[in-house]
Amino acid sequence: MSSLLVHACCAPCSIYTVRYWRSQGLEPTLYYDNPNIHPYGEYLKRRETLEQLERDEQLQVVYSQEYNLREYLREALAAEEQGAAWRCRACYLLRLTATARYAKAHGYRSISTSLLISPYQQHDLIAALGRDAAAAYDLSFAYADLRPGFRESQSEARSRGYYRQRYCGCIFSEMEIRR
Repeated sequence: MSSLLVHACCAPCSIYTVRYWRSQGLEPTLYYDNPNIHPYGEYLKRRETLEQLERDEQLQVVYSQEYNLREYLREALAAEEQGAAWRCRACYLLRLTATARYAKAHGYRSISTSLLISPYQQHDLIAALGRDAAAAYDLSFAYADLRPGFRESQSEARSRGYYRQRYCGCIFSEMEIRR
């Protein structure tokens, strides 16, 4: 079993993420738990593309059996009162905590996330929340600044014909790109 469980937001961001951790001598297991992705059809498209990456790269991927949209919306709406940055914080924390909880329950020693590759996400906040979520479950957080590999990962996803999304997944960001 891998000692590293990596939260996977999507297949395009996971390509380089997996390559990086493998270059460090680790064989990561990916964990797909993204109740923020809306609508449900988008969630399924991203999951199906991750399943394609799983086959292509011979990866071990764990798929959460729950789509906790209501919990995500409760957290996001409560945080929205304080602004979009707080909404994103709540979303990151929800997914990183779910990853840490699963990791602890299944014998992993550390967690990370493919969110660390995106130049469009709040990188420092993700790293801090990842460390907090890991510590809460007596795990370590495997940090790497993966942003230099973002374009390469996206380009490879395009050449493989993978579905690539235009927004982070939440209903709020989908609305913002259409304005």
